[in-house]
Amino acid sequence: MNNVSQILALRRMTGSPAEWNAFRKEQAAAVAGKIETDKSAEFAKYMEQCFLAICEELNVFDMASNWAKKPPLEKLAVADDIIRRFVARIKSDTNGGRAQKYNDMPVKPVPEIYVVSSDRGLMSVSTNGAVQVNPNSPACNDFVKFLMALRHEATHIVDLFFPHLSPLCPGILARATAFYVGPHEDEKLYEKNPLEMNANTRLKEFGQMVKARIVMREYNRLRGLIGRGMMNNALGGIGPHVR
Repeated sequence: MNNVSQILALRRMTGSPAEWNAFRKEQAAAVAGKIETDKSAEFAKYMEQCFLAICEELNVFDMASNWAKKPPLEKLAVADDIIRRFVARIKSDTNGGRAQKYNDMPVKPVPEIYVVSSDRGLMSVSTNGAVQVNPNSPACNDFVKFLMALRHEATHIVDLFFPHLSPLCPGILARATAFYVGPHEDEKLYEKNPLEMNANTRLKEFGQMVKARIVMREYNRLRGLIGRGMMNNALGGIGPHVR
């Protein structure tokens, strides 16, 4: 779509919501399902590595046991900490050559990326850099689902703001973004959008990794308690004893 007549035709369509929506869905259908699964899986493993390391650095896994009881503002603060740390890591890995570049798209200035509260849905990313999180969503009370959704949105952050690191073909990425169709409009087109498919790649596996980290944390906590208890018994307990 690079000649004058096509551009003018597209402009006319924007003046008619019905024609524009039909055209948008037509374009979305043309790129539906078009991802290179091997590349997306490789990229997803990098995302897993980043997210798990960040959660370890921030001691996020220690919050799992009482996560549902945390106030909404604290959940937003945790999400914001993770996202800001993630963006900083992506920039550092890019500059240090630790992040794989899948294409030669130019690196453009990235807006400030931060978390804001939302009262709709669960999470989403705006093109202005705002990561919208609804802390009152029932899914936000589930610690594993919360981290899975945040990793999903972090993939969108890469696709939107660091496209040179995206495993999606530049042409496919551009059309998938420009002609994005939401789930309320067409569930099938939404699910087959390359952006969504890329963000969902190995997402279940990531959830299993989070569960394993939680179990290991609890195991180590109990082992520490048992170890101290056995030591106390061996010493006859702590404190003075009257015989």
